[in-house]
Amino acid sequence: MPGCEDGTAEWYEETIPLPFDHHFTEDREAGWSCGVCEWEQEADQDDYVRAGEFEKTLQPRIDAAWEAVIAWNPREKEKTPTVWQFFADLNMPEGDFKWDDPVGGDSHVYCCGERDCPVQWHTIAYATNIGRREGKLYIEEMDVDCDGNWDINESWEEGDDYEVFRNLMENMQRLDEYFVGWARYWLDAIITRKDPCDQATRPVPDGEWTEFCLQAVEDNVKYLTNTNKGGTAK
Repeated sequence: MPGCEDGTAEWYEETIPLPFDHHFTEDREAGWSCGVCEWEQEADQDDYVRAGEFEKTLQPRIDAAWEAVIAWNPREKEKTPTVWQFFADLNMPEGDFKWDDPVGGDSHVYCCGERDCPVQWHTIAYATNIGRREGKLYIEEMDVDCDGNWDINESWEEGDDYEVFRNLMENMQRLDEYFVGWARYWLDAIITRKDPCDQATRPVPDGEWTEFCLQAVEDNVKYLTNTNKGGTAK
């Protein structure tokens, strides 16, 4: 590293990653530091990755991805079905029954934002249990974290207000949230050069890291809908 007499300077960050901002800001101190010769160099305000390694030709693609993520509107959901519409095609048996999903779907990812959390990014998967209990239909939306801990996230039982059912249905419409979450994860990985959820499918040489992450970002962004610009994010 230029300026480091010992050649052992290491990257440091003194605050949590900022997954919703693709520039370093006053809330984030980052740069290079050597504990042997005491040389230090702070990251420049507009650097995307450590100490000038960013390939400038990729900047327009990163900016376009961030614009698509920012334009995504989580409040635009599909029309909520009625209770009858939801259960109409399930071919349910008579009497009490229990259909549980013991596995869950593909893992979503989110940034907890807790300053005392060294990881910041966490995965979570969702599963839906449906059944009839003591003559009443019910739906349970479960979540399972990366440690295998299951919890009931939302639930509805026949006889509850429709508002409870509507809220549950809206929470279950998470397809876009899946894609926007992973897009943000890989955008943050471009900055931090870290993969805290161990999602890289192969060893990635340092010189290929930005392109590898950016391809993962674009693979998710292309599926985003509900943007302020309308249609599907390109």
